[in-house]
Amino acid sequence: MAKKDILEGFLSDLEMEHKKERPKLKDYSAAFEDQVIGGDEILKDIQKKDINSLIESQREIAELIEERKKLTKELMNDIDKIVSQINTMTISVSTMDPNASSERLNLLKKKAELEEMKVKEKLECWRDIALLKKELREWSKELREKQSEANMLDKILD
Repeated sequence: MAKKDILEGFLSDLEMEHKKERPKLKDYSAAFEDQVIGGDEILKDIQKKDINSLIESQREIAELIEERKKLTKELMNDIDKIVSQINTMTISVSTMDPNASSERLNLLKKKAELEEMKVKEKLECWRDIALLKKELREWSKELREKQSEANMLDKILD
């Protein structure tokens, strides 16, 4: 009987150790849920970063558009000042020496070149802004798509 008691005691000790080492099913599910929740947060974080990046790109493009408009305005003002100075010089040349037609003609040519430069700048500005607005529309479309995907994912995860 002593052997039987010893054997039962030994087996019960093994069973107890085995039960202690093996986590319960609930422990596994809790660990799995923690991983899923962490995965959800990672996905949301990635989407948030993508959306913020797109928003930042839109802001940068809008700033570039405004800077281009500002640059053109400054250039137009500078050209207008030069044209005004040429007009003043043309009048003073004409009053000082009525026979100085070649100087007057050169000043008028410079004035015409500056006016041509203004037209070219307006055209270039329009082209630059049109390209920037096209890029802005593309970024806006991508942003809407990302936001839509994020909303769908949120609905799926909830």
